[in-house]
Amino acid sequence: MKRFLLPAMAMLAIASLVTAQCAVLPVATAGGNGQTGYMFDIENISANPVTVTGFDVRGLGNYATTINLRTLNVTGSFTALAANTTTAANWTLVGSGPITLSTAANSALPFPIAITIPAATKQAVYITTSVAATNLSYTTGLAGTYGTAIIATDGVLNVYAGCGKGQLTGGAPFGGTFGGPTVGVSSSRNFRGAVTYQTGALASWETNSLVSSVDFNGVNGTPCSKALTTVCAGSPVNATLASNGAGTFFDVFFNLSPTVGNGAGAIATAGGQLVNLDIMGGLFMLNGTLVPHPGTFSIPFGAPAGLTISAQQLVLDPTHVDGINLSQAAQLDGLAGGGVGLVGPAGDDTVLTIVAGGAPLCAPALTFYGTTQTTYHVVTNGRLMWPIGSTSFSPTVAAAQATTGTLGIWTDYNTAIGGTVTLDLVGGVFGVNFNAIGYFGMAGTASTFRLENDSNTGIVKIANIAQGSQAPPPAGGTANSFLGMSPGIGATDPGQTLFSPLASGVTANATDMLYNFGLAGTLAPGITSITFAPNVVGNYDWSSL
Repeated sequence: MKRFLLPAMAMLAIASLVTAQCAVLPVATAGGNGQTGYMFDIENISANPVTVTGFDVRGLGNYATTINLRTLNVTGSFTALAANTTTAANWTLVGSGPITLSTAANSALPFPIAITIPAATKQAVYITTSVAATNLSYTTGLAGTYGTAIIATDGVLNVYAGCGKGQLTGGAPFGGTFGGPTVGVSSSRNFRGAVTYQTGALASWETNSLVSSVDFNGVNGTPCSKALTTVCAGSPVNATLASNGAGTFFDVFFNLSPTVGNGAGAIATAGGQLVNLDIMGGLFMLNGTLVPHPGTFSIPFGAPAGLTISAQQLVLDPTHVDGINLSQAAQLDGLAGGGVGLVGPAGDDTVLTIVAGGAPLCAPALTFYGTTQTTYHVVTNGRLMWPIGSTSFSPTVAAAQATTGTLGIWTDYNTAIGGTVTLDLVGGVFGVNFNAIGYFGMAGTASTFRLENDSNTGIVKIANIAQGSQAPPPAGGTANSFLGMSPGIGATDPGQTLFSPLASGVTANATDMLYNFGLAGTLAPGITSITFAPNVVGNYDWSSL
């Protein structure tokens, strides 16, 4: 590898930069239904051309697939001709790309693309997956809305109700039609996600194409958003490089700096491409010179801690006005993880799920009652839970035996009344801090304490109990609390433990709970912390201060 400076990119004629006007039109339909594809119309109601730069799509399950997008060969609604729903020759394949769909909340995933819609023009699109039974999420609309109802608008674009398109055997497009095509009779199927577009002449970020493509772990950006992959140090990474012109000459340029957008250091070519690498930070070459491209290949490596790597591929392309074709500039951030004062869950009866080794916390697996847990949950109702979280706000001893592992001071807290939940991870010790949080519906109350699990020793704690804050609910309040810990399903009840200052106790049964139950704010008088240390039977011995 050679150090590569600006003169080596002299083939890129620098043009003046034009700031892109990027916008997102949410199409906030509710989901709950789906097919392997859908057709719908997008109308540009403005007086200027608009370039659709991508779609956020949602799936009905967690799976990897390739998303394909086609546009009608003529502008206008796909409903104008019934054959449009079944005839591939009427459509043009604009592009495709890999994506992993998810049903999780707020999990709309970007699918970058480029479609220019002239002013005052309607354009039909057909988005479909490549694999049978990998369904895209949509909403069933009302009768008579197919092709006519506007389901989202922002004064620039209108998005219309359309139809679902099931695939034929083997994943081929143009299968069965769901919703329509009889206008005025059949219900519609409404796209669920968002449309990203720009009104400026130049985007902020270069995007991948079939000619030149680079990504880290399959992450793609859009003209309005960078391609950023964030993983924990040591996690596996695949840098994938691709070109459909195998044998054409290429090289990959990279540096150890974040990518830069239009107006923030990017360089535009005469042909409208963007060099999104930070050239002033210095560049390197993968090959040191242009060599024949072998097609698609991957370079596996482990993510480095606290290091950023950015890469952009250049492929010779005589069909492009620049004579070259640039990929997106992909950025990889390797996280060391940990930190103090990280934001936890907020609101009433909410849960934050943490997966060991997952960004941005990069937390370790934790041991609870002798079992290693790789998924755990922070609950605003005063709990740390394994392996499933619960939003239950009514603690009972029976529930602590019948649900899931729990540690904490479980009661009906509500951070919307006041207070915060913060997280920290230092030296393998995971902590959850409940900072002056109030009881539900009871203004003026606040409780402060900390839950802790040490991945090195297996010791867990209820610590930093601020005695001045441990007060029962105001007069008339009846909130109960479960203070302590339980292994969850199958737990045995040895009776309550009366925790007191400078005391200790032991357990002889691996499945016994260690708890006190009663009126919230009254269960730990004079105590600032309770430490639970693993013992030989797989349970815990305790001591308090």
